[in-house]
Amino acid sequence: MAEARPYPGGWVYEIDGAKGDDPHGEVPPTAIAGAWEVDSGGALTGVYQAHPNYGADGPRPAHG
Repeated sequence: MAEARPYPGGWVYEIDGAKGDDPHGEVPPTAIAGAWEVDSGGALTGVYQAHPNYGADGPRPAHG
């Protein structure tokens, strides 16, 4: 995933655009569905961490 390369050792977040459609780029915590871990080389590790507060006001999106 190209989005992972700039974030070695970090995370790539899954944002639910239907919940976080702010013209200023603000993302409410409930719009963060989860995140994929990025290894030190900038590749996804396969580890996905679901956000525990996502979906309090709706269903989770598919991420598979």
